[in-house]
This record gives sequence, structure tokens and C-alpha cells, in this order.
Amino acid sequence: MLRTRPTSAYRSGGHSRRSVTIRSGAENSPYILHHAQHAPMTHRLKYPRGPASLGAFFLLLACVPETDPSVPFDVEVTSRYLCLGSGFSEAMCEANIALLDAQVDWVASILGVPPPEDCIPTLWTERASHKCDPYKGCYKEGIIYSNWQYLPHEIVHAVAASSGLSGPQFIKEGLAEALSGKVLRSQGVDLGSIIEVGTTDAPLSYSAYESTGHLAAWMMEYFGVDRVVELYDRLDEDMGKEEVVSVLESLFGMSLSDLETEYAGAMHRVYAGKGPFSCGAYASELPWNGIRAMGQPSLSCGSGVDFRRVDLGQYLGHSEELWRGYRFDLAKGQYRIELGTTSYSYAILQACLSSDITDDLLVSPPEPVLQSWAELRGWGFFQWRDLPESLSVPGGITLDLPTGLYTLWIGWVKDPETGVLVTPAKSFAIERVN
Repeated sequence: MLRTRPTSAYRSGGHSRRSVTIRSGAENSPYILHHAQHAPMTHRLKYPRGPASLGAFFLLLACVPETDPSVPFDVEVTSRYLCLGSGFSEAMCEANIALLDAQVDWVASILGVPPPEDCIPTLWTERASHKCDPYKGCYKEGIIYSNWQYLPHEIVHAVAASSGLSGPQFIKEGLAEALSGKVLRSQGVDLGSIIEVGTTDAPLSYSAYESTGHLAAWMMEYFGVDRVVELYDRLDEDMGKEEVVSVLESLFGMSLSDLETEYAGAMHRVYAGKGPFSCGAYASELPWNGIRAMGQPSLSCGSGVDFRRVDLGQYLGHSEELWRGYRFDLAKGQYRIELGTTSYSYAILQACLSSDITDDLLVSPPEPVLQSWAELRGWGFFQWRDLPESLSVPGGITLDLPTGLYTLWIGWVKDPETGVLVTPAKSFAIERVN
């Protein structure tokens, strides 16, 4: 039986053709349906952008709900939705926690469900494999165990589960991927095969996750968000392929063969990340006059704009890292980037895919590519990481960049071996040279 949902502020009626606008990076990316009869409503999805927007999500710690004594870790911070523990020597920063709460709100609004009433026990750890083998994150028995990279994905599972939503892996994992902020590309797998693999209990491969995410993004583009959420609502996790296909054909009014044909025509689509975790969404605005910009941040966990990350710096697995992102639009040209400090200063330039495109329009990373981090590719488009000595030499580093939205991450890392504490005050400059 179809579970009823409260009317969402994101839903309104009266339109014969549905346009879904999802903020992605710095631009709107409209989802226009191919068939008007599939979607009678207009549904706009929005998310908070940047530190100013995230201010609304900062913690009110005066009223802390009781922690479930069965939670198998120490709860260090309780936010509006999460009971957070840390597998590191330091807890998350204010900006981290605000962003996670924003993800809960955004996912709930898309699924058309209320945010969870009880806090979600969440352990931030780089060693989730003891609970999540073979994965680095999971939502298991009502608890999230995850590194930072997969937390937005696991939050989708937690919000869905809190409202009784469940379904086979192809829809459950597909929506979690599509709503986690990642860029999604087809892996060349047809719709029927994705459903077949995604209606078994076998663990999905990483490429299978990307395939389910791409399929979910396509369904939201083609049929509309409401119809895809209704599909999630109608499916049960123990359904086999035949039962799933029957529901698909009934709900979408198309045969499996026609669905496969339509999806095959969309395999060249590349879907930009959506939501609070998408590339550029939670970075600070960098004042940019088209020629030069400079900054001298003093990084602090209590600033509201600086993030504790362990997936960016040289000392992966240690928590003494603070990062601030700066978002800016660049025209095609040659740019020089410099850091004004030496040891324990880091910078990553992340190019963001800010709208859905076709794969023939993807540009290749320009030279020099300093280092490509494959596991981070989903959060942006392509990116470079360089060690301090290369950026700190006179002249910094020069890159030929295509037109686009970029995030420059400035980082500070405390040496975990020697305990040397280097000032978290940093300076940087970016300048167009031609």
C-alpha cells in the first residue's frame, strides 16, 4: 500500500509540464520532462549555498536529546538531527556539522518526508570497514558508520529509513548516490542489467553504485522527482526483478523494452552534483575582479566556514586538518596560484561541473595535472593537489584552465608525528597571467 506523505512546501500543482530546477554549484540545472503526462506538478529543489546560508543550520546545543544507551560509541556533539561521535582525536567543526544537518533537511524535502524526530547516531571514522565490510561507509541497524566522503550518501539512507522507505538496491542505492552531491556518469550498463544486479542481496561494486546513481538521476530528469520517489515508495527491498519491472511499467506507463531504449539514449548524459554537498556549494565566495584575488584566512574549527577533513591532506587518517574552500568563476585562460607560507600548507584546486551536460562536452584536465585523486572525482570534475614546496617557490604554479566554476581549498595540517604546531594563518593569491 502506498504510504502517505505530508504536503511539501516544494510541491505545487496546476502545471501541465513539469520543470524541476536543482541548484548545482553556481548555476541552475533544469530538469525538463520529455512527456507531459508523466508529471502534472512543478517541483523546485533548492539547497543552502555557502557559509552564510549554512548559518541557519548551526547548532542549538542548549537542548540536547537523550542519547540511546545502545549506541556503541561516545556521542561528542548532538546537532539538530545527528548524535555525532568521532573516531579521531578531534571532533567535527561547526561547518561540518551544519552541512550534515543541511543534507538531512534537503534529502527530507526531496523525499517528501519529515526530518527524523530522533537523532541519527553517526560515527565519523576512517575505519568503518569493521562494521561495513567491504565498504567505507554504511547505515546499519539505525547507525551511520562512515568517513566524510560517504556521509551524505548514508544520510539519504537514514532519512529514508526513518519514514519507512525501503526498496531494492537499484533504487535505494541509486537515490543515495544521486542525492549525495556526486557527479554521475554512465558506466555503459543497460537499464535491465542495473535492475537485475540491483534486485539481489549481493554487495554492489563501486561501478555498480555509479550505474544505479546515473539511472536514478536519469529517471528524475525524465519522469520527475515525485514519480521516482513514488517508485521508491511502492517497492519493497525483497522484490525480485519481475515484480520490480511490473511496478515500473505500471507507474511509468512504458514497457521495459521502451524504458531500456529511452535510457540507452541518455547514457551520454553527465549529471552534475546536486544538493548541499555538490562541488562549490559549501565554499566561501572569493571576491574576484577577473584579474587577481588574494586571501589571508586564519583557519579555526569554530569559524563556521572551516572544515575538518581527513580526505584531502597529506596525512590521510589524522584529524588535525582544517580546510577552507573559496568558490569563484574563471574565464578560459592561464592562471598563477601561490601560497604565501611554507611548511604544512596545502592547496587543492577543484574544478566543478555546475550543470548537466553530455560527455562529448567534457574537457580534459589541462596540463600540468599535478596529481589526480580518483576517489574524490565524484565530488568535482577534476582537481589538482600539490605539496607546499611547489606552491611556495617564487612564481607558484601556473595552470591553463578552461572556463568554469572552481573551488580553491586552502589547508593546514598538523604534523601527527612530531606534534609541531604550525600557525593556521595562511595566505594565497590567484592571478590571471594571460
